[in-house]
Amino acid sequence: MEFRDRFAAELATFAARKAAWIDSGGEGRWVAIRGARTEGPFETYREVWRAGVERLGEPGTFMVKRVEREERPIVISHVRWKSQSTGA
Repeated sequence: MEFRDRFAAELATFAARKAAWIDSGGEGRWVAIRGARTEGPFETYREVWRAGVERLGEPGTFMVKRVEREERPIVISHVRWKSQSTGA
């Protein structure tokens, strides 16, 4: 499944709220989005990731995105987390 298909609702939520986040000083900060629910903006990726897992669900069920006027691709090569279900 394509990223844009998997996260279509999250991308729509981001597009709808982006200007408000920028206007309120959120540019350069991070947000977590699941459907229409959002958390943030947060100063660091670590903060937004933690809030996303705690409040929105397991990794892969929410999207993390940086609020920028002009979007630049960002590559995160490796993310590790401790699974709540297995403890691994």
